[in-house]
Amino acid sequence: MGTASQRPVDTVATYTCDTGYTLNGGNTTRTCGSDGVWSGSAPTCQGVLVQYQLATKLYTPYPTATCSENLPLISNGGITYVGGSTDNRPVGTMAIYSCFGDNRLVGVAVRTCQSNGTWSSTTAPVCEEICSDLSSPTNGIVDYGGGGSMDNRPADTVATYNCDTGYTLNGGNNIRTCGSDGMWSGLAPTCQAICPDLIVSVNGVVNYSPATTPRLEGTTVTQSCLNGYVPSTTTRVCLTTRSWSGSALTYEVSSVFVSVFIGTTNVAMNSQVAIDTIGEDNDLSTYLQH
Repeated sequence: MGTASQRPVDTVATYTCDTGYTLNGGNTTRTCGSDGVWSGSAPTCQGVLVQYQLATKLYTPYPTATCSENLPLISNGGITYVGGSTDNRPVGTMAIYSCFGDNRLVGVAVRTCQSNGTWSSTTAPVCEEICSDLSSPTNGIVDYGGGGSMDNRPADTVATYNCDTGYTLNGGNNIRTCGSDGMWSGLAPTCQAICPDLIVSVNGVVNYSPATTPRLEGTTVTQSCLNGYVPSTTTRVCLTTRSWSGSALTYEVSSVFVSVFIGTTNVAMNSQVAIDTIGEDNDLSTYLQH
């Protein structure tokens, strides 16, 4: 440590300022080196008022900004303000768009009030109408395509109907399109059961109504016989279970046919021929009761 008259090597000089002044620039402490030269440079004492005035000139703060623009409402949607309101929109306020009902938002959903008093994003989103979810037909399914899905069905979404194995589409339209008005084109089809054709022996005839194929549920079949036989069941209907009502076609000898055989000289032989053709019973007395 040195004095005012003696400043040997390693003497430390510390600068301080009078009240109302503060050190500015230079070094607050300096050391005498072995070469007789002080380290660093001398600071100055600057008045506090002068420094404050200089600071206000160099760093004038921005006034608190708000977004004065009132964001326009969107068709079929609304705006919710977070961190502000419709009357007060300070910096950082978020405007969140949402859509009503069966509509989907297209565009930027959130716009933020920026420090320069303008909203982020220059374009408001729009709410597009979407079509309602289609019910799958009984024994079938609906698949969505054309940019749509089960959860999102905008305009131009294509709905395709398909049926389970053993069923076929009937009526309506197997392809429907979502329109810009939020409505589906066409009508919904149904999945109807298909019944197999009946196997008919040489002594039987079946007539379908309607006669078209495949044999859809509700189709009726009328059974009739040839060569003097009568069917056990005359009418059957195609059911939703893909099967026919009633029982399989069987034949019985009519009483008229039996009486013709009795009038011959070889009843037993002719009766046996009739029974073998039927393949149902070997006892002629069964048929004599009819």
